[in-house]
Amino acid sequence: MTLEHDEGLDREHAAFADWDGAYVLGALAPDERRAYEDHLAGCARCRAAVAELAPLPGLLARARPVADDPARVVPGTGGGLEHDDMRPATDGRAATSGRSATDEWVAARDWTVDDQPGEGGGPRADLVDLVVRRERRHRMRRRLLAGLAAVLVLGLAVASPLVVQRLTSHATAPAQTLALTRQIETPLTATVALTPVTWGTRLSMECDYPPTSGSPAYGQDGTAGVYSLVVTDVDGTSTQVSTWSAQPGLDVHLDAATAVPLDRIASVAIRSASGTTVLAAPLVAG
Repeated sequence: MTLEHDEGLDREHAAFADWDGAYVLGALAPDERRAYEDHLAGCARCRAAVAELAPLPGLLARARPVADDPARVVPGTGGGLEHDDMRPATDGRAATSGRSATDEWVAARDWTVDDQPGEGGGPRADLVDLVVRRERRHRMRRRLLAGLAAVLVLGLAVASPLVVQRLTSHATAPAQTLALTRQIETPLTATVALTPVTWGTRLSMECDYPPTSGSPAYGQDGTAGVYSLVVTDVDGTSTQVSTWSAQPGLDVHLDAATAVPLDRIASVAIRSASGTTVLAAPLVAG
C-alpha cells in the first residue's frame, strides 16, 4: 500500500471518527447512516468502535428511565421515551428478531461483540440528544477552525506587504554622518550619524577623549566632565538631546533622538556643562 493511499484512508477515517456513538444510537440522518455504513465496510477502526458500542441500546433499554411526560411514553417499550427522529432504522429482520438494526448490521458482518444487548426499546432520548449535541459541537469546531485559518491567511496576505514596505523604508533611509570640528582648543573628537525616521531624526554619536595632559578645563585634569549633545533647527531653536560624563582615555558611544526632522536640522554640537560649544558641525545652510 502506498503512502498516498494510507494518507487517504486516514483522512476518510477522520471524517467519520466521531460518528460511532450517533450511529449506534440511531442519531444519524438516513443519508448520513448510509454514508457511514459504506465507510464501515473499509474501516476496521470504525467497525471495532461500533462493535464496542453495539450493546449500548439494549443496556439503556434495561435501565427503564422514568418519563417526565406520560404522553411521550411509547406503548410496549417498557417506559421508553418517544424520539422517532433519533431512533435507529429498523427493518423486518430486526423487528422479528427483537434486536435493533445496529445489532443486525453488526451480526451480519460477523463482528465480535462481547455483550449482545437484550430485548427492549430504543435509546434514551437524553443520551441521543447528548450524542447529537456532541456531533454538532464537533462540526461547529471544525467550521470555526476553518474560518480562523482563512482569516489568518487573509491577515498574513494583507500584513506581509506592509511589513516588507516598512522594513524596506527603514533599510533604504539615508543617513548623514557629520564630523564635528573643534570650536575651542580641546582633545575631543566626535562624529554624529543622523538617520531620518517617521517621527523625527535618530542620532548615533561616537566621541573620543584620548588620554592627554594640559589645561584642567573640560575634565582634562583627570576628573570627569559633563557634556551634552545639542541639535539646532533652521529657526535657531536649540534642543539638548543627550548628556554624558567623559574623562581622558574614555570613548563614548550613545544613541539619541529628536522630533526635529532631518531636513529641519541646521547644526549639531557638543557643549560643556558651562554651555560652551566644544565641537560643532553645520548640516544645512541656516
